[in-house]
Amino acid sequence: MVEIYPVSPPSKRIVAQLLNADETSAQEVSVDLEDFFGRIVEIYCEATTATNFYLDASTDGSNWFNIKSWSSTTKVHEGFFNAFRYLKLRSDAAGASGDTVTLIITAI
Repeated sequence: MVEIYPVSPPSKRIVAQLLNADETSAQEVSVDLEDFFGRIVEIYCEATTATNFYLDASTDGSNWFNIKSWSSTTKVHEGFFNAFRYLKLRSDAAGASGDTVTLIITAI
């Protein structure tokens, strides 16, 4: 006999996203992680043409520094243990008219 036990409800999460934005302009999305700093953060970036992506961090939301960058790529999907309250995900301008970029930060 197989017994099935319910799983607890999904944990609270924070998501900041910019979907299908104009890649010919530099783009960014930032998030205040409030009670979520010190937890796991998932980064997802996708662009129709190769560009540079940057993950920046801040302890106060004003003074930013780069903690990770990816050069000349069309896709990034990584997870991190995070120790910062504020995160910003950026992309450089690239491509031509009609090219798009998506930036997503998820904290769980």
